[in-house]
Amino acid sequence: MLSRLKRSIQLIALGVLGWSVSGCQTAPPPTGFETEEQIRDHLEKTQLLHRRAKVELKGGGAIPFDSDMEPGPAFGIKASMEAYKNLFFGFEYGYSNHEVDETLEDFQRVFNVNPGLGEQLAADADPEQYFEEFDRHNFLLTFDYEIPLGDGWGLYTPIFRAGAGIGATIVIGDEVPDGTLADETDARIFGNFLFKPSVGIDFPIHENVRLFAEVNADVIPDGKLTIKTNLSQGGSQRRTRIDDSVNFSSVSFFGGVTITW
Repeated sequence: MLSRLKRSIQLIALGVLGWSVSGCQTAPPPTGFETEEQIRDHLEKTQLLHRRAKVELKGGGAIPFDSDMEPGPAFGIKASMEAYKNLFFGFEYGYSNHEVDETLEDFQRVFNVNPGLGEQLAADADPEQYFEEFDRHNFLLTFDYEIPLGDGWGLYTPIFRAGAGIGATIVIGDEVPDGTLADETDARIFGNFLFKPSVGIDFPIHENVRLFAEVNADVIPDGKLTIKTNLSQGGSQRRTRIDDSVNFSSVSFFGGVTITW
């Protein structure tokens, strides 16, 4: 009886020892790699070993949807942090400037030659034509997802990225100078919701530096642009209020540099 009990205890001890040894074994390293550097590069591409941060500086041009506004220069800055592997969340500020094609100042020149036609053009003018130009300021919360285009070039492999931003736009206009057709023009600052999808491609030139090209659309719902002005008609002047919809949406093209760490 005692011998059987000793034998049972020995078998249990051997089983526990075998289980503990097998449980302490580590997973084998990835196969198919010849050096530790290749293993490290593979893990960098497939796992979030550390959170990356990046800052983008970009410049280019914006083409408005509204035909009364001219294409103009644009620039932006974006800072973001990697939340999941290749997925970045951040904040972006963007600026663009747009001159207006035909304004009340142009209609004033028509009025000087043909008063009747000049007054008619002023009466039919769109709200944006009471301005010489607009400065548009965008404030966005953003996300971007990066997709390396293979790994044949190592560090210099291009990276495709797609993303979007959600936020607000604020538009500040420069009113036309006082003249015969309109005097003492006063406009409210325009603000509205902004959605900004984008796609781009990065070209790494250094471990911490990339060049990139990007195209995006600033989708802004039509909103009311409110103007108060003294409008001349039939030889008399009256104070009037204009409260019509304007579309400040645009398509933008950028090039820039990204600093990563």
